[in-house]
Amino acid sequence: MKKQGKYLLMLSLFVCLFFLSCKQTDKLYVAVSPDYAPYEFVNLNESGQDQYVGADIDFAHYLAQQMEKELVIEAMGFTEALASVQNGRVDLAISGFTYSSDRAKNYEMSQSYYDDGDGDQVVIVLKENQDKYSTFEALNKKEVRIGVQDGSVQADYANEQLPDATKEKIATINDGILWLKEKKIDAMAIASNAAEVVMTTNPEIVICDEKFDVTGKTGLFALAKKGDKELIAEVNAIIDEVKEQGLYETWLTQAQELYVQLGEAAVEGIVDDAPFIVRIWKMFVNHFGDFMKGLGITLALSLLGVLFAAVFGTLLCLMNISKVRLLRWISTAYIEIIRGIPLLLQLTVIFLLMPKGMSKFITCVIALVINSSAYQAEIFRSGIQSVDQGQMEAARSLGLSYPKAMFKVILPQAIKNTLPSLANEFVSLIKETSLSSTFYVGDLMTVKSIITSTTYDSLTPYVIIAIIYFIITFSLSKLIRWWEKKGATA
Repeated sequence: MKKQGKYLLMLSLFVCLFFLSCKQTDKLYVAVSPDYAPYEFVNLNESGQDQYVGADIDFAHYLAQQMEKELVIEAMGFTEALASVQNGRVDLAISGFTYSSDRAKNYEMSQSYYDDGDGDQVVIVLKENQDKYSTFEALNKKEVRIGVQDGSVQADYANEQLPDATKEKIATINDGILWLKEKKIDAMAIASNAAEVVMTTNPEIVICDEKFDVTGKTGLFALAKKGDKELIAEVNAIIDEVKEQGLYETWLTQAQELYVQLGEAAVEGIVDDAPFIVRIWKMFVNHFGDFMKGLGITLALSLLGVLFAAVFGTLLCLMNISKVRLLRWISTAYIEIIRGIPLLLQLTVIFLLMPKGMSKFITCVIALVINSSAYQAEIFRSGIQSVDQGQMEAARSLGLSYPKAMFKVILPQAIKNTLPSLANEFVSLIKETSLSSTFYVGDLMTVKSIITSTTYDSLTPYVIIAIIYFIITFSLSKLIRWWEKKGATA
């Protein structure tokens, strides 16, 4: 008993030290959504924190330097960036945020660190429709579909100034560009600088003649948690220096040039009118290292998730078949709740609940363990029930206690019976890891998002990743069936 207490104390101490280590005050945590060139995007030629580039990233580096802190970029989706700063998961959110009354109400907003004038929010259309949609009068019709990023200020402007048009919500700017090119939408609301960068690699896209009226609402702002006035005051003092020296304009020019270079390199050797199979092969060759790195992270997430979930799932299973009613109730409630909530929702909530500085990779593993353990608990329960009841009776008659009989006689047989099901759970988990791309953890789907952001080609990387997923899961499934047949004949 003393030994168990000692281990429990050591475990508690380790957990406390781990969470305390995450809360480091000498670091500046900044949330960005790196799909909004030239403000923030990803350079696949770099790795780690260096892969995040753009004018806003340079601004964040300057802030950290002046504050004498180490910058930690937390890449995630646009809405997740807003949520993470609101609950204190990060210190600041810097992702091309413009002014809105709702943001001013729910966040501490810095002064504008960059203002490019009253025409900085525009609508883009295909060049072939330029005359058709040259005015807001032509755009403001129910049959006109306008793409707006969910939670963005462009969505607010579109709702206010184009109330009759049909709004199509998009997850990222890149998705909106693709929808526009594929004619799934007729127009898209976007910042003018971002539109100009888009047009450098997409000559078939143009800016409408009429622009949104944003008088008094222009500029880009950093966001902090409501009430964190001291941090915003420090940020505002540094912004004064940035404006005085004209630094942001320099960063923006450099970012635009880098983005164009990356776009040209990403499509090197890929001819627009080349057969689709050729485009697939060329893109795969150009980004082979990126795809393999993404595959490695996908497999690592899946393997760690299924292994730790097996341990936790076994514990839940034993609680479920326990004679103690409270343990059975806790296990049943956990299993039913987790299986009844979508994995993406679990992943998002767990990410927001984790302390500042927690590795996104570890956070995703924890989410996968929590989710998979509920399913594995039921797998183990079925495995235990498949063992003949006489095995337990025989073990007890030989003098073994219930716990010893369970661990030495029943569980080994149950695990053997459930191995094929556990292997199938691993295959399922490989596909479920794709949801972690919301937080740019580096898996295959993250690689797809990054490639799309520079090439504006979504279909080709989707096909490549689908083929990779199929090869891995199909091979594992065949291996599992061979294993089952071998076990049946043994």
